[in-house]
Amino acid sequence: MKEMLKNYLMAVSHPFLFEEKITQEREQKIVLRSLPDSLYEVPKLNDLQVKELEFAPTMAISWVFVCVRAFYSLLSIVLSVQVFDFYQDGGRKLFPMLFSTGNHVEGKMMILLTLAEIIFFPLTAYVYVGLWKFIIKLCGRLFGAEGDLDEKAEQVAHHSLASHCMLIVPVFGNLAHYVTSSIIIYAGMRCNLKLSRLQSLFVLLGPFIAVFLLSMLLFFSAMILLGSIGL
Repeated sequence: MKEMLKNYLMAVSHPFLFEEKITQEREQKIVLRSLPDSLYEVPKLNDLQVKELEFAPTMAISWVFVCVRAFYSLLSIVLSVQVFDFYQDGGRKLFPMLFSTGNHVEGKMMILLTLAEIIFFPLTAYVYVGLWKFIIKLCGRLFGAEGDLDEKAEQVAHHSLASHCMLIVPVFGNLAHYVTSSIIIYAGMRCNLKLSRLQSLFVLLGPFIAVFLLSMLLFFSAMILLGSIGL
């Protein structure tokens, strides 16, 4: 577990170095497999101290930080409601009944959404990893990246989950999480898939490009449909 945490934090604190060492380790294994059995126990090419992050343990650690963010959110909701009621009632009601009928509907919904985010995080993490694996493999084939794209895409997608540790930062945790995730994916494109800077940036913009193209497709489909019915 200690080694897992070290790798988890290294993926965030030194993303380029981490990806380089993961790439070196994979290439080293390929070299060792190509040797005859009698020479297989040769000294390692590099004394590598890192291991790639697997989905289940990485997701479990990230889940803890999602719970920390949820705690921040719930605390801010409760304090906001208390301050609102304090000024509304002249300080007579310091501890409101959050779930009383008809009161604080917005607060209730925010609490329910926060709890749902915690409960369904494993599912959202699985979908997140699956989408990034698809985008990375697609762009890798488009740009002619060499090697096992399935393995490389999986590694980069799993490593980007480590960015959830930035959620421990109050207020700016979400922003720090998204920025760190982008840096880790960019580092994976540059060091793991050996893409150029421009190609790596294109991969990062992949989700936005996909959403834009889908929106345009829906828009033109709606226009054609409306035109066909004479509206």
